Amino acid sequence: MKNKVRIILPCVIAVIAVVAILAFMNASAKEPVMEVGGVEIPTLYASAGEKTMTASKSEMGEQESRAERTYADVTQQELDGYTALLKNEGFSDAADGSAALEKTEGDRAVRIEIYPAADGGTTIAYTVTAG
Repeated sequence: MKNKVRIILPCVIAVIAVVAILAFMNASAKEPVMEVGGVEIPTLYASAGEKTMTASKSEMGEQESRAERTYADVTQQELDGYTALLKNEGFSDAADGSAALEKTEGDRAVRIEIYPAADGGTTIAYTVTAG
């Protein structure tokens, strides 16, 4: 009996952890703005509505904070709408000639990069640098 408990308990804990992670990702996918490095930035949801988020990663530091969100099934039309929304919010094409968008918010530089994900989806990377 003790052996069954030793096997079943870790499985139950793993299932609960996976459900919690998926619930967090689903909630994050429904937020019209996100905060990165103390700056509120419109998300894809603000222009395209609810999309399926397949991955989420964040790294917060004193000088630089970065968040990445990967979505499935984002159309070019939805990306164009999101880019237009960001430009209406004061973002402009990156000075380095890349496909990124940039904006200065107080003493912080905000950069948004949109690129194809390895899984066939679309990744949106948000970087905020202090200085």
